[in-house]
Amino acid sequence: MVKIKVWYIQAAAYFLLLLPTSLFIIGWIRPLIAIPATALLLFSWVLILLNARKTQSAVFEISVKAIVFVSIVLLLWCYFAGQGGFYYQSSDHNYRNAIFRDLVAFRWPVVYDQTGCSLVYYIGYWLVPASIGKVANLFFSFDTAWIVANIALFLWSFVYLFFVSLLVFIYIKADSFKKIVLAMIFLVFFSGMDIIGLLSALRFDVTAIPNHLEWWSLTYQYSSNTTQLFWVYNQSTPVWLATALFANEKSVRNYVFLCLIILICSSIPAVGLFLFLFVVGVQKLIPFIHSKQVPCFLKEVFSVQNIVAAILLLPIYYLYFKTNQTVSDNPFHFNLYAEAFGWGFAIFRYLSFCLVEFGILSIILFRENRNNILYWISIVSLCCVGAFSIGSTTDFAMRASIPALFVLMLLTIRTLYGSIRLKAVDGQRCVCIREVGIAIAIIFIIGTATPITEYCRAANAVLVQTQSSLVADDVKTLSDKPVTGNQNFLAGNYKESNFYKYLQKQS
Repeated sequence: MVKIKVWYIQAAAYFLLLLPTSLFIIGWIRPLIAIPATALLLFSWVLILLNARKTQSAVFEISVKAIVFVSIVLLLWCYFAGQGGFYYQSSDHNYRNAIFRDLVAFRWPVVYDQTGCSLVYYIGYWLVPASIGKVANLFFSFDTAWIVANIALFLWSFVYLFFVSLLVFIYIKADSFKKIVLAMIFLVFFSGMDIIGLLSALRFDVTAIPNHLEWWSLTYQYSSNTTQLFWVYNQSTPVWLATALFANEKSVRNYVFLCLIILICSSIPAVGLFLFLFVVGVQKLIPFIHSKQVPCFLKEVFSVQNIVAAILLLPIYYLYFKTNQTVSDNPFHFNLYAEAFGWGFAIFRYLSFCLVEFGILSIILFRENRNNILYWISIVSLCCVGAFSIGSTTDFAMRASIPALFVLMLLTIRTLYGSIRLKAVDGQRCVCIREVGIAIAIIFIIGTATPITEYCRAANAVLVQTQSSLVADDVKTLSDKPVTGNQNFLAGNYKESNFYKYLQKQS
């Protein structure tokens, strides 16, 4: 057995999340601000490390066999999701590869002189592998550096997912190889019951089932874990790690820091995580009020790391993302698409969507989790975020829901563990599963249709094209693209923005 102190894992996870933010500040912000800001953020991480060392004495034990198993599963998951371009890639990779390539090829901050635009997007996840690609480009051709960068991206995703898995094991108390195997199965295949919604919409015509199930409600989507890794890995993977860290946190002293350091990677998912941090923070305040020790609570809230993150990162990211016109032109608003469907059908459709995606599972989990605040935040969050939009697409519902879906998965695994018992019958040990466990298993198996369809779609493309590396890389670069049609990624007239005037490093 390999024994790992939990605070080692937590400190490493925080560093993985902090690294993209540090690289962004160094690469985009003027040195007079960037150098002390980076130093303060690293100092904050050291404080988190020292506090975790002092307060966290738990040790996580995992066998070598389990480490090998988890590593193989995660490497295969990254491979089949198209990480690094070694296998089929979903169409969203066309723009993601273009952004990644520009981060390797262009000087930071990325500015396109040809069009007078700048790159403004949640680019954080690519900054570490892009840095490695830049170093390679100093010694080799760009084609070779691009290969190196993609290998680095593949390994970067693996490392992130490995620490996500470790924190999941710690939270659900996976203390045996069998529990770890079960947890990995859930991590890869957890999903809403999209197939039920799709078959209902198609009037159970199985011949009309498409190769991507999650748009069955036409305007709403809550994505399975595998779908997220196939399509929006740059947003989902960091917030999975942050949510897993949050689930294992004991106090609020790192809450603000945790939420803000992921903004450059997962800006919309961070909104969903903030809901958890805020509500749990209020819950933790109540005992301090009853014991008249509110100053002690405030001391935790206003920790050095929280204050540093708030003072430094909030204004930087606010001004940076404000440069992008998509959000400014389409502000946050309530949207059930009643104009298109009528209020009656719109409400019915949304309630049906909620029931299929998480409602039935939530009902089954109620008895064992009714006293768990995380359960209630997940349900309320998932009931609400789908009814709101920001920007020109439905990205808010799809991405702000990620933390709640991840927490719901954690609670589902824990509840399933609790439903399994070993009993001695006639001198033999038998595995007994309570009704709640059977119900969870049925819902989970139905939900696996969604990730399985993703794998089948990829495998079918490989068979049809008779090659495994089907890289989605048609866009190539954003350097010659106009703002119109590319508002999600580009900022025109960026020199007029306050970010450029006061913060951005001048080329």
